[in-house]
Amino acid sequence: MDKECCFCGRKEQTILHKELNAMVCINCMLQLGGENDPFLPHNIISYLDRFVIGQEQAKRIVALSLFNHSRRVMFPDKLLPISHAFMIGPPGSGKTFIVEKLAEYAGLPCIIVDMNQYTRAGYIGKNIEEIIPLLIEKAGGDFEAAERGIIYLDEIDKKVYSGDNFNGDINGETVQQELLTMINGTTMPIAYWGNGGNRDFNTRRILFVAAGAFKGLNEIVEKRTDTRSGIIGFKPFIEEEEEIKGISPKDLIEFGMTKEFVGRIPNIATLDELTLDSLCSILTSAEESDAIKFKNLYDTMGIELEFAPEALNAIAQKAIKLGTGARALNGIVQTALRDITIELTLQRDVTKCIITEGVIKNGEKPLLLKRRQQAQMARA
Repeated sequence: MDKECCFCGRKEQTILHKELNAMVCINCMLQLGGENDPFLPHNIISYLDRFVIGQEQAKRIVALSLFNHSRRVMFPDKLLPISHAFMIGPPGSGKTFIVEKLAEYAGLPCIIVDMNQYTRAGYIGKNIEEIIPLLIEKAGGDFEAAERGIIYLDEIDKKVYSGDNFNGDINGETVQQELLTMINGTTMPIAYWGNGGNRDFNTRRILFVAAGAFKGLNEIVEKRTDTRSGIIGFKPFIEEEEEIKGISPKDLIEFGMTKEFVGRIPNIATLDELTLDSLCSILTSAEESDAIKFKNLYDTMGIELEFAPEALNAIAQKAIKLGTGARALNGIVQTALRDITIELTLQRDVTKCIITEGVIKNGEKPLLLKRRQQAQMARA
């Protein structure tokens, strides 16, 4: 897409306006003002609502983070709140998906960094300074766009203090300290592909999101908030899958994050484990759900695809058993419909396909409605 502002033609500091589907410079963005400003939190939340079912608290926090981030980009000389955020929740709860949608909405380059691969500089594994070139690559070599992009630090909870003083904790606290250099804002020389030399890159305006499941954090929160824990000999039982609520910075520090790291990421979004009802709602209501994608695919074949409520429930039950949340839905739907889709491409007289509970649970054949049957039903 052309980088020129669609209003004034300016090429510098332009941002994708999602509703206009066009680039708008910061000056013109401010003149739009009011409810037309795409970075107002309620506009961001409305967009996320189309794709993300539930997780209301998380959507509100990341929407405010993006709003703050947009203002830090638009007003670089003003002292404004820090935008960075933690996203804490079980696997498959939507952490990565929400941030990807956030970046898509804002037209910002975004990279997902698997922190499991990173170690202290000088040791086997990836080094922290390798992250920024990945963001520049994602931005197509555009340094200016990369300097206002999003870096998603996945599995950050695996980088807590390990207690290995002999090796200098090469895989935990030291990595947090090296990340802090970027998060605090620094200028670093980056190899510039255009002329083979180096070019300075400033990290001050990048939005950082640190995410993870933080397994065991709920026990720390429970211990702090449950007054009964002070009774001698009493230790409440805590389910591992129990929702984590009311997290404080002190809880994250006790978990193993450094005070400095937690201090630079002040926003904490918690995501709930997806329930049976929420998974069913994702299948039927989220714009990019796998059930809706297959309905669209069958439309191109001239076939109406319908999922019986019991079938949706069976898909959700399978996803829960797999323990990977919403990310399991795609594989379940794909597997159930693979052979059915192949067979239906060879049948020209089928007008409707109904996926039943038996299809999902036992691999049974779906209910098929053919043109002659539909015509007879219409006459009846």
